[in-house]
Amino acid sequence: MTNVINTFHAERATTEDVYETLKANIKGVFGDGGTELAKDALSKVKEDMIKNAKKYFKDIVWHSPKQGRRTGIVMGFNFHLPLYYLFANEKIFGAFLKEVDQKDASLSTETSCLFEIYERFSNNKFKPFNKDTRGSNHNIRQCDFQTYNLIFEGKR
Repeated sequence: MTNVINTFHAERATTEDVYETLKANIKGVFGDGGTELAKDALSKVKEDMIKNAKKYFKDIVWHSPKQGRRTGIVMGFNFHLPLYYLFANEKIFGAFLKEVDQKDASLSTETSCLFEIYERFSNNKFKPFNKDTRGSNHNIRQCDFQTYNLIFEGKR
């Protein structure tokens, strides 16, 4: 796990590589097909996500224009993110974001937006959700948290 994280910092690996390696750290398998990941691997990734949040936030969520419409987007967390393993509930995710804020207050726009996205995502049974936009949906950059916040506030 440490080698992949170091390779990620050297920009020779992606967040997807980190998450896939994390998912390979299986501690146990349950009869229903579920798995349990090793706590030390989970801790390493969470710790690194707090220390280097900006690197992880640059591709933590995705959006796409609503099919066949000029306005509106579909949003969710990137599929390679083992969301449930890292943040089993809103309280744990909120605590993670609070730690990020304490480490780097300049990321408050991102953390407040991510909390809202998590709430909407979890309310939609961890499936992508639709959000209307006031303007065109074709010129919004991926992980543009300022624009996402404007969309959530109904200003964009």
